[in-house]
Amino acid sequence: MSDAEARRPILDKPPLDAGLNEVTAQRERRNFVGVVAAFLVMLVLLFGLALPPKADDFKPPPPAEGFSGDLRRRCTESFIEQPLDHFGASKDTYRQRYFVCSEFWATRGPIFLYTGGDADVTRFLNYTGAMWESAPAVGALLVFAEHRFFGASAATHLKFLSSEQALADYAVLLVAVQTSVKAQDSTVVAFGAGYAGLLATWLRLKYPHLVVGAIASSAPVLAFGPTADPEAFARTVTYDASPVAGAHPNCIPNVRAAWAKITAAAATATGRAMLTDAFGLCPGVITTATDARKVMDWVHAAFDALAVGNYPYPFSYFVRGAGALPAHPVRAACAHLARDYFAESDPIAHLRAVGASVGVYYNSSGSAVCHAIGPPRDTDLWDYLWCSELYMPRASDGTIDMFVPAPHNETTDRRRCQQRWRVELRPMWATTMYGGRAALVAATNIVLTNGDLDPWAEAGLLRSVSESVVAIVIAGAAHHQDFMFSHPLDSDAVADARAQQRDHLRRWVAAHSPDSTRAV
Repeated sequence: MSDAEARRPILDKPPLDAGLNEVTAQRERRNFVGVVAAFLVMLVLLFGLALPPKADDFKPPPPAEGFSGDLRRRCTESFIEQPLDHFGASKDTYRQRYFVCSEFWATRGPIFLYTGGDADVTRFLNYTGAMWESAPAVGALLVFAEHRFFGASAATHLKFLSSEQALADYAVLLVAVQTSVKAQDSTVVAFGAGYAGLLATWLRLKYPHLVVGAIASSAPVLAFGPTADPEAFARTVTYDASPVAGAHPNCIPNVRAAWAKITAAAATATGRAMLTDAFGLCPGVITTATDARKVMDWVHAAFDALAVGNYPYPFSYFVRGAGALPAHPVRAACAHLARDYFAESDPIAHLRAVGASVGVYYNSSGSAVCHAIGPPRDTDLWDYLWCSELYMPRASDGTIDMFVPAPHNETTDRRRCQQRWRVELRPMWATTMYGGRAALVAATNIVLTNGDLDPWAEAGLLRSVSESVVAIVIAGAAHHQDFMFSHPLDSDAVADARAQQRDHLRRWVAAHSPDSTRAV
C-alpha cells in the first residue's frame, strides 16, 4: 500500500455533519495520523517553537541513567571556518559551531552525526537520547553540528541560508572531524528530528559516500508538493483535544465557541481591555478590531505547540526558558475548559478559561508577567527557509478541526514572501531537489519514525518502501518522543521503536565496520 493510500481516511474529508465523530473513527482505525494545517503564523512558531534558553538559563533534561546534568560538559566545543557559499568561488567564510563527545569512542568505532536544525545545537545535544544511549554499545563518537545562522553559528546574507548549504556544511565538517581523529574509515550514521530529521535523511540521499544510514524522527519528508494535505495538522491537534485522546469533552466546543467571542470583544475598547486581562497580554498588544486575528492565531499556536509536545510526563524541551509542560499537556489545557462555556452568553469567564488553557504553554514557568505576541528571531529564520525553499502549506476548515477557517492560499503566501523577504515562493523546489517519495524508494538505510499523536506525522513516511527504508509509526507518541532519553513512563510502543532503530544501527555498523562486532 502506498503512503497516499494509507492516508486516504484523512484525505477524504467526511461530510459536514460527521464532525469530530468521523475524526475519532479514523483514529480508532489507527489510520488517523496527521500533519499540515494551521495558519502561517503557527507554522512560523512550530518548527522554532522550542528554542533553547540562553546559556545562563539552561535547564538540563530529566535525569536518565548515566546522562543527568548538562551534557555539554562531557563534550568539546569547537568552530570550523566554512565557506559562506559552497557552490560559488567566493572566499567569504563563517564560523560553524560543533560539539564532539568522545567518552564512548573506541578506535575505528562509528560516528553518530546530529544534523542540527533550526535552533541552538546545545538543545539537541542535551536531549537526543537516541544518540547518547546507543553510543556506548558500539563505541561511537558523537558529533553535534549547528545549522548555519542559528545559535552561535552566525553568518551574513540570508541568501546563503538554505538546506543545501547546511548539508554541504555537514559534509565538510564530517570530513574534517574524521581527519582530525584519524577515523576516515569509520562508519557514519546521521541523526535528526523534525527539520533536523529532514536534513539527516537528505544527507544520506545527497552524500551517500559519507554517511551509511540515517535515523530520522518526525521528519516531514512528504510535506512538499501537491500531494500534501494542508488541513491534516489541525485535524490531529483537534483529535489530541478530544475525549478519545483523554481530553475533556467540552474542550473542542469551548475552543470553537471562543473565536466569535474574541472577534466581538476586539471590536470595542472595553472588549479589548477585557481580552488583555483574560489572556494576560502586555499593554498595547490589542489596539484595534483587526487585532482579533492576531489573538486568535496566538491561541491557535498554543494548542499546536501543546499537541506537538503531548508527552505522558512533564518535559521542558518544548518551552522556552524555565519550566516544563505538564504530563499530557493537551489534557491539562483542556481541563480549564471543562465547563459549558460555549452555552453561556457572558464571554468573560469563557475567555479567562481559554487564557488559562493556553497559559499551560505560554506560562509554563509560572513566572510570566504578561504575554507579548510575536515570534523570536529563530522562527523568523525558519520563515525565510519556508518562503525560499521549504514551502509547507497549512490550512484549517473549522468543521473537522476546532479552529477558525483559514483555507490554503498560495497566492497570498507568495505575496507575503515577496514583501517580507524579497524571495519567490518555490512550492516544488524541495521535491525537485530531494526527490520526495521517489528518492526514498531508490534509497537505502533510512529509518523514519512518527508518533501518531504528532501533528507533523501525516507529512512523514508512514509505510516502509523497502526492507532498508523503513517507516515506524508509534502509537500514542508525540513529536520525536522516541529520540528523547528513556523514561519510566515510555510506552512499549516507544521502547519498541527504539529497539528497531538500534537493530538497524547494529546492522549498518556491522556491515561497514568489520572491527565492530558489539551489538547496540
